[in-house]
Amino acid sequence: MDDLNSETTTTSAVQTQILSVLDVARLLNVTRSVVVSWITSGQLAGINMAKQVGAGHKARWRISPEALEEFKRSRTTLRQTEPAVVAPLIPKNRLPKTGEEFV
Repeated sequence: MDDLNSETTTTSAVQTQILSVLDVARLLNVTRSVVVSWITSGQLAGINMAKQVGAGHKARWRISPEALEEFKRSRTTLRQTEPAVVAPLIPKNRLPKTGEEFV
């Protein structure tokens, strides 16, 4: 009987570690659609838990804590290693006209 209880507890603990799209959205302070776009673009690893996959069937994405940590680490590394490129702001009246060279 103890084996059954320990198995149930282990399964329950594993299930509570898996994050939903809403969980991740709340943790990162973004919308659910942003999280889904990260998953579908391959930036964030997710598992589709839907029973049927394809047209007309809604995906049920789940994200492991490890995948979320890797995603956050990759975004932090990206920010630290690549300097931001900022284009200078030029007033519209200073822009060259068509055919003119910009100096």
